[in-house]
Amino acid sequence: MSFLVASTYLIASIILVVFGLYGLTRIKTLMRLLISLELLVSGALGTLAFIAESIGLHKANEGLVSIMLAVDSTMLVLVVLLLLIMLRIFKVYEIDLLSTLRR
Repeated sequence: MSFLVASTYLIASIILVVFGLYGLTRIKTLMRLLISLELLVSGALGTLAFIAESIGLHKANEGLVSIMLAVDSTMLVLVVLLLLIMLRIFKVYEIDLLSTLRR
């Protein structure tokens, strides 16, 4: 991997992490929060893959990326299911309203 491609990949991953963190701190709706969380995880996974590639773990990088994609997909499915359950039971779309619910 050339230096220009590697540095561009790292910068893109860091931008994803920054957008994900910004979204987690500023977003009020659940669906946008889910998108921000996915951006954060994707950026973090990209950064980890870059680090593994840059220290010479070419074979380990393939396995690491496969495991990270599986974990990311599983997390996305679980969060979407949780979101759908919350929407169906509580009929709430904003995060602020969830804190006021009591059963």
